[in-house]
Amino acid sequence: MDIKEKLLLLKEGFSKEQVEEISKGEASYLDTSIYAKKEFLSLQMKEIRVGMEEGLDVDIYARPDFDWLQMAEIRLGLEHNDDVRKYAYPKVKHDIMKEIRLGLEEGINLASYSSHTSDILREIRAAHRSEVDILDYVDRGYDAEQLKEIRLALEHHVSISAYLKPEYRGISLREIRIGLERQVNVEEYAFLIYDWRQMRELRLGLEHQINIDHYRNALYSWRQMREIRLGLELGLKVSRFTSFMYTANEMKKRREYMLSHMSEEFKGEQAPVIINYDNFAITISDDESSATIRMHKWDEDVTREAVIRMLRDQNIVFGIKEDVAEELAEGKHLNENVVIAKGQPPVPGKDGYYEFFIKTEINREPKILDDGSIDYHNIEWFQQVSKDQKLAYYHDATEGVEGCTVTGRKIPYVAGKQLSVIGGEGFRLDDDRKTYYSNMDGLVEFKKDLMIITNVLVLDEVTAAMGNVVFNGAINIKGNVQAGSYISAAGEIYISGAVEGAVIEAEGDIVIKQGINASKKGSIKSRQNISSRFIESAIVRAEGDINANYILNSIVTSRKKIKISGRMGSIIGGVTYATDEINVHNVGNDAFVKTILKVGLDDEMVREQVRCEKQLAAIDKELESLHKLHDQLNEMYKGTDKRTNDLFVKIESSVFSKNEEKKMLLESQGAINELIKRTAKSKVIISGTAYENSVVEVNGKRWISNGARDVTLKSNADNQIDIHGQFGVNSKSKWT
Repeated sequence: MDIKEKLLLLKEGFSKEQVEEISKGEASYLDTSIYAKKEFLSLQMKEIRVGMEEGLDVDIYARPDFDWLQMAEIRLGLEHNDDVRKYAYPKVKHDIMKEIRLGLEEGINLASYSSHTSDILREIRAAHRSEVDILDYVDRGYDAEQLKEIRLALEHHVSISAYLKPEYRGISLREIRIGLERQVNVEEYAFLIYDWRQMRELRLGLEHQINIDHYRNALYSWRQMREIRLGLELGLKVSRFTSFMYTANEMKKRREYMLSHMSEEFKGEQAPVIINYDNFAITISDDESSATIRMHKWDEDVTREAVIRMLRDQNIVFGIKEDVAEELAEGKHLNENVVIAKGQPPVPGKDGYYEFFIKTEINREPKILDDGSIDYHNIEWFQQVSKDQKLAYYHDATEGVEGCTVTGRKIPYVAGKQLSVIGGEGFRLDDDRKTYYSNMDGLVEFKKDLMIITNVLVLDEVTAAMGNVVFNGAINIKGNVQAGSYISAAGEIYISGAVEGAVIEAEGDIVIKQGINASKKGSIKSRQNISSRFIESAIVRAEGDINANYILNSIVTSRKKIKISGRMGSIIGGVTYATDEINVHNVGNDAFVKTILKVGLDDEMVREQVRCEKQLAAIDKELESLHKLHDQLNEMYKGTDKRTNDLFVKIESSVFSKNEEKKMLLESQGAINELIKRTAKSKVIISGTAYENSVVEVNGKRWISNGARDVTLKSNADNQIDIHGQFGVNSKSKWT
């Protein structure tokens, strides 16, 4: 399209943006008559043009009664070969279209729920992915926030149905769900009289095992509840500030004052009190913790009873040392300062503690054999528990003992602190609220403050005849894994035997005690770490570290480090790649088998970096178009309530969605950039021999060895490669 044709269209009333879309269509040899109409906005034209360029049947949506956002969802559905007839109706909003489209791609038809909000449809999709059913609750009218909490409760296997009331907001249901998951008695606070913040304070109190009766009253604001709860957790006598007359700020001041004045055994602001009494001088310490007496003159009228009576007359009533009074009556300690009374400091209560009947930490440090290799067979990788096994018992904190000064003034004690209820899953808290039992046979693991027991599938061995072994938990295989087998676990996989040519995938660690000999069949993949006695003729990939005693003719990839242990630990043949480091004794052998080691930057990282950049550029371009349209609508509907305009609301919704998408992409870009940044420190450490025909690549720089020993290769600050080692006079080792 030349300039004259563009000017003609502008004179006919087309906008500059519309003319640009028509021009792009003609440049791609499209039949622009389908969308070169004034009733189409430029963004609508764009969606039709893009669909035509992709060879799609745009007649389905090339109609002015579809806005451009609806068009985009129909186009995307056509791209994925979805049955767009289930949602391609002008009355179906674009965000609803999106959820129906995504549902179709996930194998669920949400068209019958198009009258609900997109948030509700999103929850139905999430439930479908988690294999839980919330459709009954959808039909009963629960909103998206409520459905989210119901879904999470079902996913976490807690029964929330008894506490479901339509009057509860989703955020209140959240407090009930968390309480159920953390095994507190939610019946203590699951009432409509409490808002969600009050529920939270009551839940936290129950978790910390304090007496919530002190602040259970719904007339307290949640902030007042918080101050009382914090006081109880610190062992304070909260009765001094629980009156409704105190605001939350006043409660806070009183709580902090009490805490600061209880941090010492005694607290006094007065100077010592010196009392002269006949032939005696009595001194009371400034904090009233002790009293001393000095006798200037003795006579026969001084008796033990008289000394004690004299002390009581001076208000010294506690901790009197009667033996010292007796000695004074006998004329001892003349002109000496002696302690005649001693106060009692408060005894703080003991903190609560858990008595565990299982190990809370597993020492996974392997045994190093005499040759430096690792004994994978005898490492304690995990701890198994049985159903109904006693796991732990909680011992309550104690109250403590009050102190007293020599004048009889009571000194409050600091009560011991209660510990929080153990959170996690796979276990239950007994009716005594102290004893914990396992709900299943499984693996127990402590992650931060949580105790997690996961299902364990225990198999004697795995053969191809068994079919696919897929398990939502950990798998413990006591024997071998034969060729042709398929194993997938949501947790860890522990194999006591050997692995042949099988496909094994795990979200957690994979441990193979007897090693892998895959005969170039199958693969081993882990989202965490892989440890195996040896790796032969296998494809192995881990997002974490890989550890073995040797690697032979394999393709091994780690997103962190590869450690080949032992003085005879070798990598022979194949390609071994790690992002951060490869540490090995020998590389190659005296038969000159070509062996390739790579560390640092790889093509996959670069592709991911480019992908993020392209997608961010595309989103920025879309946002630019959205902002332009937003400005046009702002001008068009100037002075009106734009919140009632569907198109305006859709534009704002799209801007928000695109910004969220951009945020996620920026996070991905940051992660890949950080990964690439790490490659600047990538290195290969060869503590033995790099035999002839061994090849090492560090960030794309290649080094070929001809018998070098004790070699370390890494990048330097100038993005060049530093190499240190013993090369010999005739060595042909070089960089290329």
